[in-house]
Amino acid sequence: MGLGYYFFHWIGSVEVWNDACPGCIAHWQLWVERGPAPIPRKYVITSKTMAAAPQYTLRIKSWDTDTPPDAKSFAFAPPQGAKSVEFNALADVGEVPAPAEALKE
Repeated sequence: MGLGYYFFHWIGSVEVWNDACPGCIAHWQLWVERGPAPIPRKYVITSKTMAAAPQYTLRIKSWDTDTPPDAKSFAFAPPQGAKSVEFNALADVGEVPAPAEALKE
């Protein structure tokens, strides 16, 4: 898997560089802020194996780099009465590649 290309442009008032991997199993694009705080600003992933090529976009408008995260921020505490369930709804969908197929590229 190699990187595709990159270039500089703007997301709002933030100058970013863009990197992409069009030859991967899913086409992904990443925009990272230029300068002393190279934080991600936008991430787009487009499925190349599912019909209609669904696309998912995450855009980060603000990121506090001065405040260290509290470990409790990453702890999962299920609400009272919650039950654990096994999720296998995509097991029979033929368009989703199996994990072993995803590692071949």
